[in-house]
Amino acid sequence: TNELISKVMQVIDATANNYSSMHQDIAFNRQSEIEFINGYVVKMAGKFNLSVPLNQQLVEKIKKIECHKKTTLI
Repeated sequence: TNELISKVMQVIDATANNYSSMHQDIAFNRQSEIEFINGYVVKMAGKFNLSVPLNQQLVEKIKKIECHKKTTLI
C-alpha cells in the first residue's frame, strides 16, 4: 500500500495546478458534464431504489451555478 500512496501523491503533485474540465466549463459559461457524471449516478440509484443524497445535491448545486451564470450574462 505504500507504493499506492506514493503513486497517489505523485499524481496530486503533478496535477495540483490543473483546472478540471467542469471548472473550465463553469468559468467559460458552458454547460458542464454534471448530468453525465453525477446525474447518471442519481438516475441509476433511482432505478434500484437507492438514496444518493450527496450526488443529488451536487447535481442541483452545479445546475444552479450554471443557471445563475447564464442569467447574469443576459
